[in-house]
Amino acid sequence: MNKYILPNFDDYSPQFIDLSIKKIKKSYLYNANYGNKRDNTRYEKALNKLKSFDNAVDFSKRDIKVLSHYVNIIENLGLFDHYYRILVTRINDIKNKAYFIRPLLNYLYNDSKNKEKIYRLVKIIGNHITRRKEVYKYIIELFNQSENSIEFLENIKKQFLKIHKKEHIDNLCEKFFIRSTDVLYGECIINFIYSNYLNENLWEYNKRTIQVMKLELKKIIFKKILLIYKDNLNIKEYPKNWFSFIYTELGDPYDPANVRWYGLEDVKEIFRRWNIEENIEKFFEQIVGGDKRRKEFWKAYINNIYRIEYFEEISKALVMEFKDHIFVEFADSGNACYFYDKKELNINHIRSELNNLISKSDKKRYLKHGSDWIRHYGQWEYKFDYIINSLGYKKGRWS
Repeated sequence: MNKYILPNFDDYSPQFIDLSIKKIKKSYLYNANYGNKRDNTRYEKALNKLKSFDNAVDFSKRDIKVLSHYVNIIENLGLFDHYYRILVTRINDIKNKAYFIRPLLNYLYNDSKNKEKIYRLVKIIGNHITRRKEVYKYIIELFNQSENSIEFLENIKKQFLKIHKKEHIDNLCEKFFIRSTDVLYGECIINFIYSNYLNENLWEYNKRTIQVMKLELKKIIFKKILLIYKDNLNIKEYPKNWFSFIYTELGDPYDPANVRWYGLEDVKEIFRRWNIEENIEKFFEQIVGGDKRRKEFWKAYINNIYRIEYFEEISKALVMEFKDHIFVEFADSGNACYFYDKKELNINHIRSELNNLISKSDKKRYLKHGSDWIRHYGQWEYKFDYIINSLGYKKGRWS
């Protein structure tokens, strides 16, 4: 008996490989030039003509085709009206009008100012296609069902509202020539991601998709997910992968210098619950090595902690920022807890100062220079409570 399980080599016969190659080449995602450096010479020549635009007749059919792939750039350069005039004037001279469908759809599917003009032109082109008309069947039907560009894009989004499986997304993208990098793609699949946010099989797909989205679209998805946990105070039920990802994408919601949370004020508290508890747990359990006494003490004041950050290089310090003070705990035993007025020191100030500290010894001593400190001796909790209460803070989990 053979020691190893051998594959069925019948599955790898030439005809199956040929079929696979043909299928790949038919895909709307296939790019024969992938990996090759694009030759921009033709584009640059056509663009220079456009900049000195005088007459549409001066442009060859090839110039017009090449420029169709750069309409967004042309628009940003303030040359859109020139190119649009050329396209409208010369479109009947070009036999293969279907060539323009994909590049002009790409313009419609992204943040562009002149969508209505391009929409009307593509609609006319679509209805005059004679070759390979079946390839554009679905897009032409949708154009004919729509009165303007807004309705056209909304009709596409409605198609995506019906989907329940990832493969359905791929099918729709193929029908309507949508790329995963298009702004429209993100707008279309917000509902799908939200409906399947706990599906572990889709986690990598969801994450990759959101990473390339516009910030405003990311915020829509994150807000919808955070609101699910608005009335749930059991942090253990929060999906760690999503909350960690939100932090990576948006940062600390209570950092005064962070504007990425603008418009999400009503969900900042939900995120804070998870962020503070997660960091306290990680510090005292994993980094310190199981200091339940200190962990439970600071959890009792968790409702007062707005920001929290771990500084490995500063003697493994955990900095907890309250309304008007910061408290610093260290991972190594034998260290006291130091506290400072926020007018004197805060997390942003610590980050800034850290860049100026060159030697390791300076970094180790940093955050241990204050006169206000408490040692963890005996029944230290009572002394800590007294000092913290005298600073205006009361125990509390979540308000």
